[in-house]
Amino acid sequence: MRRRASLVLLALAVFFAALSPLVRWYAFPRLAKIPPSQYQDMVLEAKNATLLDYTTMKSKKVPEVSIVQTLKGNVAAAGKVRERTGRDVVVWDTLSYVADDKGRMVSRIPERYVFDAHSQEPVHAGGEHVDGDPVRRRGIEYKWPFGTEKRDYEYFDFQTRTSAPIHYKGTRTVHGLETYYFEQTIPWTKVKVPKKLPLGATPETVEQLGLERWYTTKRMFWVEPVTGAPVDGQEIHEEEMRWTDKPGKKPLTAFAGHVRMRPDYQKATVDLVSSQRRLVLTLTTYLPWGSLALGGLLLVGSLTLEARTRTRGRPPGAGGPPVSSAAPGDPARARRPSPAPGGSGGMAPGAVGAFTGAFLKLLPGRRPPDQLTPAARVPSCARWVRPLRDPPAKGAWDSGRATRPAHPGSPPPRTTRDRR
Repeated sequence: MRRRASLVLLALAVFFAALSPLVRWYAFPRLAKIPPSQYQDMVLEAKNATLLDYTTMKSKKVPEVSIVQTLKGNVAAAGKVRERTGRDVVVWDTLSYVADDKGRMVSRIPERYVFDAHSQEPVHAGGEHVDGDPVRRRGIEYKWPFGTEKRDYEYFDFQTRTSAPIHYKGTRTVHGLETYYFEQTIPWTKVKVPKKLPLGATPETVEQLGLERWYTTKRMFWVEPVTGAPVDGQEIHEEEMRWTDKPGKKPLTAFAGHVRMRPDYQKATVDLVSSQRRLVLTLTTYLPWGSLALGGLLLVGSLTLEARTRTRGRPPGAGGPPVSSAAPGDPARARRPSPAPGGSGGMAPGAVGAFTGAFLKLLPGRRPPDQLTPAARVPSCARWVRPLRDPPAKGAWDSGRATRPAHPGSPPPRTTRDRR
């Protein structure tokens, strides 16, 4: 029973030891991915910001500007891209909606982002755009890869439609969660005017006024490294309308403010990312290392049971020379036949009689040996079991001088002449 339990423990130890690398290096890369139907919204705000009033074409201070960013997974579009490319992709349709303190629209910029569900690398399969303009992304946007590293990344800026390095600046703690802090600065760059503006203004209208849009920002992200999800984001954002035909004229400030994530959304994001972090750690750390430790314990248990089984199954004095209980010079010791080479020494006549008597008990109509007469108690087969002490010389049987060895209870021996 212990031997069987030892083998079962050994099989389980091998299973859990093999499960550890299988989960980490095979299951995790396939299971850790962005769901295609994800939906998320985020509200950022800028206190005491500056906005351009398009009715008077003058800049003014407002108590608050809100930026609502929505993100929705397009399952149908992702399925079409998957059929064409054979890759597991996600398609995000995002919208950045800017409103003033009274809820009136300031700008509205839609975007489509196509990327690999596992690595977050852009997939160029058509359909990518920013505000209706086709783009070809390079680098990440909105989310870092699973297992974010302490290094710089290429980050896509949808205002300039270009990618630039976003630099790793160290670790920070946000609501008790350790994060990696990244920072990117976009210098003053000429950018396109949004197609949706207040009062029905269009890019063509702005161009007719002799204005062009310039933009700069300092972008900051606090990224949870296990999931690669930002838990906080800020921008020091500035936009200007510069006169094309009057270089010396003072530009119009279209927007200026320090954009921060609203506290309630920040707390909700931290809670969401913390739960996702536990799931990822289960596949990358807890389950692999736990399986490996369990496999080691099962192996120790298997070896322990096997050692105990071998110890209990060994007879006392096993492995040494046979020891006789008879004293030196005992006639019984001298009469005991020597075992044959490689054998067990044969079976003594008494043992044969005991065996035969036990066998006779099982036969119907037979009396056990203890109820037989002394002469009949010894089976006839036992007289041939004992080896001959003095084997006869060659040809002694034919001369009639040889006899079989006498045995208690046997008839007198007959010679060859008597048989005739």
